[in-house]
Amino acid sequence: MSNYLAILAAAALDAGCQISSAGTPAISGTYPIDTFSWQKMTATALYVQINAKFPAGQTTWTILDMNGVHRTFPTTASFMETVTAIADYVAQIYMLIDGIGTATALPVQPVNIA
Repeated sequence: MSNYLAILAAAALDAGCQISSAGTPAISGTYPIDTFSWQKMTATALYVQINAKFPAGQTTWTILDMNGVHRTFPTTASFMETVTAIADYVAQIYMLIDGIGTATALPVQPVNIA
């Protein structure tokens, strides 16, 4: 893999991950995947995985996307599907940065979910 591709991959982290949801269009958007934002998202996903509900007694969960739009997840299933899709995208980016695997291009966006 070229250093150029690793540089593009690093820049992709700053650009976020674009999600397109066919089933819940209101959650379609570009989500931040910088370290702080990603830690918040994965911590919430861990809570949902352990407790089968959103934290703090919330019946929905809202995340601010990269354009300043509040994206509200109506169910834990839609949230977990989104986090899983973003996790796969982030993993592909880090594989490029670390020179792991055989990819020759950045992962495709948007990432489509149900």
